[in-house]
Amino acid sequence: MTIDVRSIAITWARRLSMIACLVAACGVAAAEDQTTYPLLRESIDPELYKALEAALAEEFRGTRKALVRNKKVSMAVVDINDPMHPRVAAVNGDVMLYAASLP
Repeated sequence: MTIDVRSIAITWARRLSMIACLVAACGVAAAEDQTTYPLLRESIDPELYKALEAALAEEFRGTRKALVRNKKVSMAVVDINDPMHPRVAAVNGDVMLYAASLP
């Protein structure tokens, strides 16, 4: 069975493009006021992680699941509605991959 990696990348790029815009906007705001925000590595949220795992389980079935297991795909979700209390969930978050969908 052939995995259509391009199709997967396009799907996730669309889903995550809004997050990228929010992260960029937050970075600009932080640079302007020099506020010290919490480190994202210290803001892991178990509830958000369960939701991410559930979404990945639904989206990545069968051979696509192997992409996650073999660290060919990494995903991170960051909720910055409250910048002083961000919520982070990641799968393979420490794996460095080329992010073709982000500038």
